Amino acid sequence: MANIIYPNEDDFRVFIDILNKGNYTIKKYLPYIDDEWYKVVLSCVNYVKDTSRYENLDIYEVTSKILYKVSKKHELGDGNKRSGVISVVLFCLVNDFYIKNPAYLKNLAKRIAKTRGRINEDLLRERIAKCLKSTMYFSEDKN
Repeated sequence: MANIIYPNEDDFRVFIDILNKGNYTIKKYLPYIDDEWYKVVLSCVNYVKDTSRYENLDIYEVTSKILYKVSKKHELGDGNKRSGVISVVLFCLVNDFYIKNPAYLKNLAKRIAKTRGRINEDLLRERIAKCLKSTMYFSEDKN
């Protein structure tokens, strides 16, 4: 998949609005969301977008990087892991990928949060990317 799409602020706002209005399982993962939340999460997604183009990453590696960056972003007072899950789900949707088990994403975010600082970031992101291959599927592979 050569052309990776990154969600923008409008994508996030529409997605969150849909989740808030509907009866979706993933709704329970929503953290407190305000304008600052959008700013912080978008800064993480844009960082990944700006740096990943030089790294030749596949969709799983980019997804892992987004989950890592948002989950580790300490500007969010609370809800870093949940914000990581929401960001990854939206990222996957705009790229025609789906998550089989959002709770599994939450467990991956917990693994990330347990690490101190950036110690072994690349190794951890690589392991997370391998795990994501078992929970992400392309929309055409939905069978």
